[in-house]
Amino acid sequence: MALVRPIAAACWRATIGVMTARGEIPKRTIEPEKLVRCRDCRHGQATSHAMIYQCGAERMAPAPAGWWGVNSHVCEQFKGKS
Repeated sequence: MALVRPIAAACWRATIGVMTARGEIPKRTIEPEKLVRCRDCRHGQATSHAMIYQCGAERMAPAPAGWWGVNSHVCEQFKGKS
């Protein structure tokens, strides 16, 4: 039996919760100003790899290595560098 991380299980339950009767997931639009990059955040911590960051706000990355510093995504804990 494969172990499922609790965060992955919670995301799966949230996805199932928004499915319609036909099994479709409604599309959401995200405003471009809400998309951020880890390398622009004061929580972003560089790793030994030049492009991968860890989150100092303890946000779990979607991959074991960490967050790509150049990928844009929505983050509630984002704090711009000053």
